[in-house]
Amino acid sequence: MAVRTEWTGTPSWWNYFGRTLGTVAFGFAAVVLLFTQLEQKGMLSSFLALGALVFFLSACWSKFSNRFSISGGRISATYGLLSQETHEIDVRDIRDLILKQSLPGRILDYGTLEFSSAGRDEAEVIFVGISDPKSVKELVTDLKQGSSGGQG
Repeated sequence: MAVRTEWTGTPSWWNYFGRTLGTVAFGFAAVVLLFTQLEQKGMLSSFLALGALVFFLSACWSKFSNRFSISGGRISATYGLLSQETHEIDVRDIRDLILKQSLPGRILDYGTLEFSSAGRDEAEVIFVGISDPKSVKELVTDLKQGSSGGQG
């Protein structure tokens, strides 16, 4: 029997705006430095370009190593590319569902959802920096109401 997938996602690129800005700033500085009269401009420009590459690769690594899904009445978050860690929680067991959005997150429509069950002090599953978090929260709420409708 196939498990129906309700939603899958990764963090939004907006979640990595700071790293993207760092990539652009370091890359721009590396190019501008090439047009100066400094003796060490080649080496300094190379260091700045390396810094830009580090910012870019760290954003890509973070984005593609975090995967989130809602399927078969379970919520799961998988972290990592080489070694992986998966956190799961059954929709019926969710007691707290917290949506966190910063001001830029509200403007650009990304945020973090935290799912926890009874008896836990911390969130068990966290969807970090996802796009359109309000609709994902509504989906989980609807699934939770649908799963508890058959219980007495």
